Amino acid sequence: MVTHQVLNYLPKELTSVLDVGCGVGTMGLLIKANYLTLDPKHPRMKCNLYSEAIEYYPPYVDYCKDANIYDDIKNTDLSLGLLPYANNSFDLVLLDNMINHFEKSLSYELIDECKRVAKKRVIIATCDVENAPEEESIENDGNIGLEHKSTWNLKELKHLDFKVYGVGMKLFGDGHGHYPKGMKMLGKQLELVATKFPTLGNRMVAYHDIKHASHS
Repeated sequence: MVTHQVLNYLPKELTSVLDVGCGVGTMGLLIKANYLTLDPKHPRMKCNLYSEAIEYYPPYVDYCKDANIYDDIKNTDLSLGLLPYANNSFDLVLLDNMINHFEKSLSYELIDECKRVAKKRVIIATCDVENAPEEESIENDGNIGLEHKSTWNLKELKHLDFKVYGVGMKLFGDGHGHYPKGMKMLGKQLELVATKFPTLGNRMVAYHDIKHASHS
């Protein structure tokens, strides 16, 4: 599953994250769990990571608020191609399975905005449309924003100065880590190959490190 693979590309030191188009907060929960530490003053775990999210679909916003997944979440129309934050506001800005849901021109604007808002890194996760069950999801919760409107390839992401890695394996499997009976071990080994050769994968994870201007 591409969401879990994103964890492999988090910056080593991370104090703040913006999840753009967070959905029901799956990525937010995973990242927070990755940064849980034991509070020496109290017998409980704490998270020193500040997390914020943007989501346009009101039921998802309400769900994330009720579940207390993020420190803050904004109900924002992403179709404007703008993020309501100052430059370098977050260590990490995440676009997890988002750019497929917009026309290419708008996705380019959002990616530029993510680079502007990020302090250290932007991570994009994008899927092979043929393996994405968006129709079932739309029918189940009514979110028409789950419709896929664009596809992305290795060349396009590299042109945007992203390092790109493959997830899953196109040869067999469903792109979610599920393989035919008796083929799981082989499938997992082939996934390692797809990491180095993204065109073999069902999906891609890509990251762009922010280069700050040096001061003389």
